[in-house]
Amino acid sequence: MASAVRLSFMELLQIPTGLEYGEAELAEIKGDPSQDGRVVMAKNGTIYQLDQGARREFISQYACTAWGFNIPQHASSYEAWHEWPEALPIAPPTRLMSEDL
Repeated sequence: MASAVRLSFMELLQIPTGLEYGEAELAEIKGDPSQDGRVVMAKNGTIYQLDQGARREFISQYACTAWGFNIPQHASSYEAWHEWPEALPIAPPTRLMSEDL
């Protein structure tokens, strides 16, 4: 029998609750799907993922690699992504360890 998993308040806040963007923003992303999901590095070394019309900052390089993304080797020369609204940051995935599993 599976036991209950406890999540912290911060982990609960990271669970998506649904779309928060207007139809115009979603249509723009659908019109250019090459930008959605793209991982870019700013000139100051900050790593972002372009996600559903917003940019989400990875809180560390570890968070980027823990989710399976490659760290960009060069700063992005495409600067229009910087105009996208900033969304919640991306933390590394929670890793549960138990001797019972």
